[in-house]
Amino acid sequence: MQLKPRKRKAHTKSRAGCIACKHQHTKCDEGRPRCGRCERLDIDCVLGPPPSSASSSRQTASRPPSQELASPTRPHVAEPLHILDLELLHNYSFDTYATFLGKGLDHDVFRTKLVQLGFKHTYVLHALLAISALHMHYKDAARTSLPTTAAEHFDSALHLAQSTMGHVTEEDAIAMFFFSSTTAVYALAKDYSNPYSHLTSASDPVDDFVLYFNLTRGVHTIVRHHWPFLEHSWIGPLFKDQASVASPAGPASDYPRVLELQELLQACEGDLRETYAHALDRWLAYMAVLETTAEAEIHLLLVWPIEVDAEVLTLLSCRDPFALIILAHYAVLISLRPNAWWAAGWPVKILDAIIRSLDPEWYRFVEWPRAKINHHDLSLFGDQAPSIDVEMVN
Repeated sequence: MQLKPRKRKAHTKSRAGCIACKHQHTKCDEGRPRCGRCERLDIDCVLGPPPSSASSSRQTASRPPSQELASPTRPHVAEPLHILDLELLHNYSFDTYATFLGKGLDHDVFRTKLVQLGFKHTYVLHALLAISALHMHYKDAARTSLPTTAAEHFDSALHLAQSTMGHVTEEDAIAMFFFSSTTAVYALAKDYSNPYSHLTSASDPVDDFVLYFNLTRGVHTIVRHHWPFLEHSWIGPLFKDQASVASPAGPASDYPRVLELQELLQACEGDLRETYAHALDRWLAYMAVLETTAEAEIHLLLVWPIEVDAEVLTLLSCRDPFALIILAHYAVLISLRPNAWWAAGWPVKILDAIIRSLDPEWYRFVEWPRAKINHHDLSLFGDQAPSIDVEMVN
């Protein structure tokens, strides 16, 4: 008897059955939306992986774990870290911020909250990085590229802030206040961190100082409608020292030349006399606070220019002798805070420029500022050093 070869039974195992059938090792009819068994048992029917998934899973399992995190949709491109910007932020957070503080201010305001504000208003962050770059250059003049980095950050800050300047809301007020303040600081720090820089600079320190005055006054102009809000916000402590200089000024008799200058002002016309008298009165008030109160805040140096009349700026531009003498006395206020690195070079430079602009008959009115600033030699003048008399030259 001849045996017929047995035919091999066709394989009917489901390879794309549902997970429930696979767990029960039961053939799945692969019905949709539910297979017959899941329909009969009234349970969820979830499809298993496609046939190719096994090989795909084996390939995936063989890949290094780090590759699993890579995006499969685009080629890997290593994004460079801006190490210098990170260094600038670190320098600000651990060093620069403290140079704007006195004993009465919470460090958290400048070190933490202001940086967090910069993450929301990026023009503030750019401004902080610009100031930090200038501070790093002040500490290490060998890093000659830092002023350029500062200028790039400040230009970015200015570009981003312009859209907000025209219509500052309460939400923007704190950010715009700090941006405007750092603008004034930047104007001083960018060229005058070196007290001898005026020897090679083509600009005039008096004109540059007029620009600084205008920028400082712009702080109040931009946010003036929100000033009450600022005073009661988390930056309110910044304004507490201003109350100490709001009181009547101290006696001018402590400064004989100022007293004599006040007497000379009586010969000026009414409006002009009031402008000069107010500026001197405010100087006396600030002098009394900064000279006698060690913990008085450095930011008060930015406030006096806001309080003087705008006419003083015009008179300075015209090199009016009374205005120049008042400016020489303001330089003394700066010298009382030598840790204000951003203005450290100004007292010497501004006084040199003032003496050059004055006629000899006015020299004696700047002798006290000159002595107070400890500028006893005239080496900065070179061969053209003026001879300053302590007596009036008639």
